[in-house]
Amino acid sequence: MANQKFILYTNPNNITNYAYVSYGALDVNGILKYSKSFPGSYRILYSGRGTDDDINKAKQLFPQYRFTN
Repeated sequence: MANQKFILYTNPNNITNYAYVSYGALDVNGILKYSKSFPGSYRILYSGRGTDDDINKAKQLFPQYRFTN
């Protein structure tokens, strides 16, 4: 995958170990905007720009979560 924006996030009331990954500027910007407009809607774990390797490294920073798209 090419160098692109990505974000790792979860719901603040999440009682499971699931978290989510979104790719691409449109999706990432939408999640960031929504989380600012509605505080408490998402808990942003990490946002950045990179390749699949960079995304996998970011996921490793949060071993307590299972990431899904």
